[in-house]
Amino acid sequence: MSRRWLQALTLLLAACSHPVDTSWHDETGYRWRTLDVPHRGKPGFTLLGPSKTGVAFQNTVSESLLVHNRILAQGAGVCLGDVDGDGRADIYLARTEGANALYRNLGGWR
Repeated sequence: MSRRWLQALTLLLAACSHPVDTSWHDETGYRWRTLDVPHRGKPGFTLLGPSKTGVAFQNTVSESLLVHNRILAQGAGVCLGDVDGDGRADIYLARTEGANALYRNLGGWR
């Protein structure tokens, strides 16, 4: 492919792409922005174990509680947010019984 043709194709693709909105929208008590999701590849997730991520969390519920409320077996909750203001999403995991856990995102899947 000639250099001129490649330059023309690059300009055409740049002109057709939509600019990414990186502005934050301030709301009462929080802020948000639109997430740019690429439309290529396969959808889905890749399972990363505790040895890779450092996240080792379990929400166990005693049988005595489950006898009274089976819904408790479905979990207590999860929240993602930038707790420390470093630009990376941190993870807060809630337990039905026991202490909750906050995992700070250190980057590099740690």
